[in-house]
Amino acid sequence: MESRPYLLGLAREIATLPELRSVTWVSLGSPTKQGHPRHPLHVKGSTPFAPFDIGRYAGV
Repeated sequence: MESRPYLLGLAREIATLPELRSVTWVSLGSPTKQGHPRHPLHVKGSTPFAPFDIGRYAGV
């Protein structure tokens, strides 16, 4: 997000969509040190899903 500041605003918009209220958000493995979800191309295929708090991440 640091290199693409517009992404945080987009994440907020997505996280607040009414039709996504009951969605369980996950990421592949643990987030990065900065708290970002990892890109699927950068993790092993056997990496398990982990819960991801989109509200906390997007600040909503």
